[in-house]
Amino acid sequence: MPQTDCYLCRADVLEVAEALFANGATITPDIEYPTRETLVISNSENLRQVLDESAISLLFVLSRKWQRSPLQLSSVMKRGREIFHVSQTEGGPTLEIFYLKPREVEGTLAVPAGFISYRNRFWNPDTSQMESAPKALSDAYRTVRSWLMQGGRTVVRPHRKLIVTKNTMSSGLNLIDLKKHVQDKPCIINPSEISEATGK
Repeated sequence: MPQTDCYLCRADVLEVAEALFANGATITPDIEYPTRETLVISNSENLRQVLDESAISLLFVLSRKWQRSPLQLSSVMKRGREIFHVSQTEGGPTLEIFYLKPREVEGTLAVPAGFISYRNRFWNPDTSQMESAPKALSDAYRTVRSWLMQGGRTVVRPHRKLIVTKNTMSSGLNLIDLKKHVQDKPCIINPSEISEATGK
């Protein structure tokens, strides 16, 4: 699965999303759905609202240019009711954006790493077979990666390299490797609090 790890922030997600929306793409957030009907976001205003009002971290980007079948949902029982989640391996395929909100770790605001990715192969329920991801999807992935790299820098962690976007750099927030802080109970920070803390 092609994947680019990166320290990205809310501004990056919105900038990338706006460019994708302008090219006809839509975004479906990975949230708990009460039915098989998913939320489809097609503009930045609605995406801002969802980012502000929920704790989502994974976004599925769809476009007619690369979509071959509808998204598929799986269900589980939770607190006595059935809830639905988007399947990452069936339907689509999708470009995935994984974004974690800044959080407080050891008394300091920090940005956890996220990523962009797509799956080389996916299960197409319409044809009942595994299929390769369309070229349009791999092209979109490389385009988004280049957007995130512009004006940024690269940091090296054990066994991987990560992009630090220009927006993350300008935020002045620390970078955190959550794998080294698995015992912490981080506090999610709202965008307004970040602005007050950094003066931006």
